[in-house]
Amino acid sequence: MTIASEANRSGPYACNGATTSFPYEFRIYDAAHIRVILTAPEGTESTLALGTDYTVSSVGDSGGGAVETALAYEAGYLVTLILNVPFTQDIDLENQGAYFAETIERAIDLQTQMSLQLKEQVARAVVLPVTSSVSVDRLTGAVLALSDIQPQMLALVPIAEDIETVAGIAGAVVAAEGHANTAATAAGVATGKAAEAAASAAAAALFDPTSYYLKTAFKDDGTASAPAKYGAAGQLTGKDIYVNDAPGLNRWVMWMTNGLARWSMRANATPEDGGNTGSNFQFDAFDDAGDSLGTVYSVSRAGRSMAFSVSPSAPTPASGDVSTKLATTAFVKNALAGGGLKNVRVVTASGNVTPSAGVTKWLAIVCGGGGAGQGRSSVGIGNGGFGGGATIALADVDDSMAYAATVGAGGTGVSNTHGNNGGASSLVIGGNTYIGSGGPGSATIAPVVGSGGLVNLPGGPRDYSYYVAGSEQSHGGSGGDGPLGLGFGGLGGGGGTGAYGGGAATGYGAGGGGACVVTANGTFGGNGSPGIIIILEF
Repeated sequence: MTIASEANRSGPYACNGATTSFPYEFRIYDAAHIRVILTAPEGTESTLALGTDYTVSSVGDSGGGAVETALAYEAGYLVTLILNVPFTQDIDLENQGAYFAETIERAIDLQTQMSLQLKEQVARAVVLPVTSSVSVDRLTGAVLALSDIQPQMLALVPIAEDIETVAGIAGAVVAAEGHANTAATAAGVATGKAAEAAASAAAAALFDPTSYYLKTAFKDDGTASAPAKYGAAGQLTGKDIYVNDAPGLNRWVMWMTNGLARWSMRANATPEDGGNTGSNFQFDAFDDAGDSLGTVYSVSRAGRSMAFSVSPSAPTPASGDVSTKLATTAFVKNALAGGGLKNVRVVTASGNVTPSAGVTKWLAIVCGGGGAGQGRSSVGIGNGGFGGGATIALADVDDSMAYAATVGAGGTGVSNTHGNNGGASSLVIGGNTYIGSGGPGSATIAPVVGSGGLVNLPGGPRDYSYYVAGSEQSHGGSGGDGPLGLGFGGLGGGGGTGAYGGGAATGYGAGGGGACVVTANGTFGGNGSPGIIIILEF
């Protein structure tokens, strides 16, 4: 059965305190191949346990099924269903063993499900533009630099609550000075009050009542300089930081070295729709001369989306690494076996074969032609021909090169003697030759086996003729089937007084049937069917 849908998750479903059945819309082969995630109202996620917290129905159905939870979760909870196929391969094909198409199809289905599972995970990752050249190390360093000043920025919060009160006291300074001139008896008290008011005014001067930014600056040695704008108190060693609260659309913090800009973080000057200006966020970088290199990334407050101006470099996780990391395109392609199954090629004629664009691997089945059955002869034997041998090969390919493919013909049946052998098929890749041997005609008593591949298979065995001396009740032997069920051997000629030749093989790589023994000389054995090459492109 095919997997015609790219569905790889269902939900999230909102819980209501009553519902316990949640549908999934993708096919699974095992109840453990689905992961049920419960999200609490505060946003924490947990994975439910199969059998304890839920059961799964309709396993194996192409249209999916449903998950039945043991509890009806209250409103505010969410249930999400995603693929959870293990990244293993448990099919073991034995040499010369039976072939079942359903087994191969199931393996391909599981590989497709693994690809869909990875696609779902990649869809939730941060993916940068292809042309971006931003260094992740550089970006991470900038974010860490922001975290270094978090305590100083938080220190402003309690101070900001007193700003208006302190600013109001500043007005009392002038009044206190006036009262000191008119009351000689209160001169000492007025002088003291004036000093207190002056101190309060000085404190108020450190603040901007409009934007609540501390107004001061610190040099590299930690001493204060002329009033500027700075967002934290205390000594700074080897750094300059500047906070701008000027009127307009910009509010920003700048990090400097020896007075030269290095980084800036700001609510930028781009107005949002509706005139809500100055609320989009961006992070900028500067060169050694303090000149702007442009925006590293920006965030829209309305859309809450992050945009990178250049692509960050991403570490490539090792094979099997499931930690949370940015993944490169090369890593994703490798995880998907070069992008997954791209195409299936069927080659029935000899010639050069070029891989499809972007293909890097071939999984090829090379099958030889079947042998022909024996014609009626004076010997009186009408044996069938053998099926051709086959090999299964896995090889790296280059989509700019052509690879030689030879498809063997089926053996030709003749009269009065044994049938001809089938032709060998072959595929040459990078100096390696993968051969599907041609099936022997009726003269040989043993089948042949393919060579060169991961798995080498023999053709199907033929039958011998049946003959009763002095009787006309006889028939020729049937031909051997093609390997992997690709063809069916021809039937032997019938008995009685009729003159029957051997039946021709059908499909690919099968042997022809032998002629009826009791017929007259001149009756032909059945022809073998031709070989074939089937290529799965990845």
